[in-house]
Amino acid sequence: MLTGWLRSGEISEQCARRRIRITIHSVELEIFARNAEVRSTLAIEAVMAAGPEFTERALRGGDWDPDKGVCMFTYFVGACLFTFRDVFKK
Repeated sequence: MLTGWLRSGEISEQCARRRIRITIHSVELEIFARNAEVRSTLAIEAVMAAGPEFTERALRGGDWDPDKGVCMFTYFVGACLFTFRDVFKK
C-alpha cells in the first residue's frame, strides 16, 4: 500500500487523514512517481520500523481492540504511516 501511495502521490492525503503532520513537496512526489527504488526503500524502512512498535503497543500493550471496528491490517497501515514520517525525514 505504501509503495502505491508513494507512486500516486496519495501518501500526503493518507497521512493527513490520520493527522500525521508531514510536508512532501511536489519535487519529492515526482521522484516517488518515477523511482521504484526510492519508493521501495522508503516503504520497507517504514514497515520495518513499524513492526516492533506495533507488536509491543498494539498487540502486547492492548492498544488495538478488534471490537472497536478497526481491523488489524488497517491499524498496522496506520502505524506504518506514522513511522513513514520519521523515515521520510531521514
